[in-house]
Amino acid sequence: MIGSSNNVDESQNLSLDSSNESGSSSRIVMATPNELVPPKWAGTKLLSEEGRIYQKIKDGLPPIMKNRVTITAIHLCMRRVPVEESRFEVYLENVKKVTRARGRRVDSSGWYGTSAKNVDSLMRRGFEMNSIMPASYPHGVGIYLSHFLSPQISDMMSDIDENGEKHIVLCQFILGNSEKVELGSKQLFPSSANFDTGVDELTNPKVYVVWCGVAI
Repeated sequence: MIGSSNNVDESQNLSLDSSNESGSSSRIVMATPNELVPPKWAGTKLLSEEGRIYQKIKDGLPPIMKNRVTITAIHLCMRRVPVEESRFEVYLENVKKVTRARGRRVDSSGWYGTSAKNVDSLMRRGFEMNSIMPASYPHGVGIYLSHFLSPQISDMMSDIDENGEKHIVLCQFILGNSEKVELGSKQLFPSSANFDTGVDELTNPKVYVVWCGVAI
């Protein structure tokens, strides 16, 4: 979920660690734990490389990612405590509300680039509104997710940690009706009740902007 709007389900998060093979240090950690290894973050489980979910995520990466990164770990987010179950229930209720309002399925999946420290914060408290717009995609103030088939964009928005790793998180979120947000905009909310999220372009969006505090 994002802020108070509860329109992103962090329980679907996968964090991806990767290392850049082109010389510069860039490793991606996909968040998804095996039972014998203590979790790196609270509420996560390290996946086995031979497991079905691990292979599905790895195989689903686009060629541009497969050719430039090495996955070092995938961690699955779990719902183990009541507050996490409550967040998920609120998310599902909001999916139902927006689906009724829009008359169609409104949820989608996207990647979120962040730091290892922020992954820990995300797992403990959920999403928090970032008031700083990414330099590469300044399309308003909100939570920036890249298209499921374009995780490399979130890779560029993530920070390299002390181990040379980057982290991207796979999120399920409420897409609803999207509006184009112009480059350089400082938009904070949907422009009207007809929209739920922002995008960099309508026909082939690469970046989604999820607003905080949307009444859904």
